[in-house]
Amino acid sequence: MEQHAITIGFSLGGVRIDLASPDKSIQESYAALLRHAPPAAASPESEIIIHLRFADRLPARPAEEALFGTSPDNADAHAPPNLLEVYRGEDELKLFFPDVAAVSITDQQISGVVTPAVWQAGRFSDVIYTSLAPVLRRNGIYLVHAAAVGQQGHGILLVGPSGSGKTTTSLALAARGWRYLANDVAAVQETSDGIAALPTPDLIGVTRETLQLLSGPDPGASSGGGHGRKRPLPSHVFVSHSNEAVLIRQIVFPKVSNVAAADLSPLPPSLALAWLIESSLDRWDQECASGHIEALSRLCQQARPYELHLSRDLNSIAALFQTG
Repeated sequence: MEQHAITIGFSLGGVRIDLASPDKSIQESYAALLRHAPPAAASPESEIIIHLRFADRLPARPAEEALFGTSPDNADAHAPPNLLEVYRGEDELKLFFPDVAAVSITDQQISGVVTPAVWQAGRFSDVIYTSLAPVLRRNGIYLVHAAAVGQQGHGILLVGPSGSGKTTTSLALAARGWRYLANDVAAVQETSDGIAALPTPDLIGVTRETLQLLSGPDPGASSGGGHGRKRPLPSHVFVSHSNEAVLIRQIVFPKVSNVAAADLSPLPPSLALAWLIESSLDRWDQECASGHIEALSRLCQQARPYELHLSRDLNSIAALFQTG
């Protein structure tokens, strides 16, 4: 007999998102993900429901031709494996995360299964937000591969791929009074005052290198292995989270550099837009592409774009972002 599904909810920009599952391991992952989430709205403008179940293995791939990603039969033997395949059924969108999860989306309803590999690969929040992204776009909310912090009404969007320095920069600012909005996926929404970064709950993972920059060497770490791998943020690294949206005043693209002190270089808005599109747009979702690009274009006109050349001196990073 199937267990009763437990539901936990949070809000993004007036949209209530309910996460449900009958499985304890998934419920615990929901709770960890939403540990610092704003409370769910009692009277939301819209509501999205995600229902996930645990399975030892995934169902067969959809029979339809993939909109995005390549089936194993047609894949280049030398190409890296797919992280995501997208299929469109008659009445639903199907997301297939090989070995990890299979999800179906119908209107505001998301349902699917995850395997043990979702935790082994550290991809639980990735599955959640990748599944939410097409539904959120239809509610005027766009996800960016970015971290975000805010202070005194001044929001900074830190955009870039894994390893670019987003987490290091955001934690350096958080340690100096900035409030955390997002770690790896930032939700942005147009408001009456402009485009704002929304508090977007996520698990904060740090590499050993970032942790050493923040708090010195880890005495419990072994000398070998673990390079580049992320682990949960230790409790002694305090982060203050924000429950309020903040207007984005700067768009920053971090880049790890061999410089003595961090510095900012202004970017043309057109180049910032191109980089933002690369970090945000799902090209297979043509229905929402125009509105998505228009929102990112307005953001690049609203906020000042920069490239950030990172150094190992975290004080020099924080000194570049003064709001007073």
